[in-house]
Amino acid sequence: MSSKKAFRKLLVRLASSLGKEDVKKLVFMELEGEGEEEESDAIKVFELLIKRNVISHDKVGVLAEMMKDIQRVDLMEEVKRWIEEAERSADGSAAPEVFTGEELDLALLRKVSRDVARDWKMLARRLGVEEPDIEDIHRGHQSELLEASYQSLLKWRKDSGTKATPRALKKALTDMKLMSVVHQYFSLVV
Repeated sequence: MSSKKAFRKLLVRLASSLGKEDVKKLVFMELEGEGEEEESDAIKVFELLIKRNVISHDKVGVLAEMMKDIQRVDLMEEVKRWIEEAERSADGSAAPEVFTGEELDLALLRKVSRDVARDWKMLARRLGVEEPDIEDIHRGHQSELLEASYQSLLKWRKDSGTKATPRALKKALTDMKLMSVVHQYFSLVV
């Protein structure tokens, strides 16, 4: 894979982890309010930064600093890991896959859990979470719908081990006909 394509995949991965407030901070700090203050889509913000030659596949360190500036140290670390892996590759052009479809991270689970909160029990059942576990989660988080949703995905991830993949989650969401969630977070997963 070319380093440019791997860089684009990194941007998609970061965008899926950035909330609206994070994007607002990026716009304010990096675009300096030049007409883009209403921009709320992280991918579009990244595109503007690429057009302005602020970031590129060979200016990834700047991206790590941006994540630090908006207080997203987790994403800064992800960018740094990407840079280290790219530097370790044989010729420097084979940057690592950022989202392989086999790794399931907490940022993705947080975002999905927020978007399926009303349907969390059905999703948990589709994913194979046992009914007693679903009821325990419900009792523990009766007034916290978002937390119950997130905890059910964590339980699935823990219990399923290596079978807990974005591909498996995408299939369950597709089976539930939650296509907006599928399109938003799983466009790179086959």
